[in-house]
Amino acid sequence: MIMTGASKKVAPDGAVHFSQHLGFAVERSEPGHVWLRLPVAPHLRNRGGRNVHGGVLAAFVDSAVGAALHSLYDSDPSVTGWGTLELNVSYLTPAAGDEVTAEARVLRAGRSVVVGEVTIFAADGTPAAAGRASYLLRREG
Repeated sequence: MIMTGASKKVAPDGAVHFSQHLGFAVERSEPGHVWLRLPVAPHLRNRGGRNVHGGVLAAFVDSAVGAALHSLYDSDPSVTGWGTLELNVSYLTPAAGDEVTAEARVLRAGRSVVVGEVTIFAADGTPAAAGRASYLLRREG
């Protein structure tokens, strides 16, 4: 399954989602587990132009785990959305190259809180960052 951005849904107002703005694509998706690719455009790099900016990697962590949530809840009408409760990123090595990839999975899906983790890989396959995020689910009723 390939979809641009983290969501298969279009915003009611036609707005571009942040994940679409970044430009990542979900390359493969299973329930609670996704693999993503982010082509590294020049504006996503540090001032020196070689490495991906740390803020971009942090946003990729949040978006990647969010995509894993989509793979679990996109067809659940009782879940109306979620918001990030906590985000942690450990930078392991500079991410150079023309793309970064991520593998994200949901670790625990409770009734109201979901926790996920992600590893981001530099273009050469080296782990560049690892992160964990937790989300508060919004449910109908």
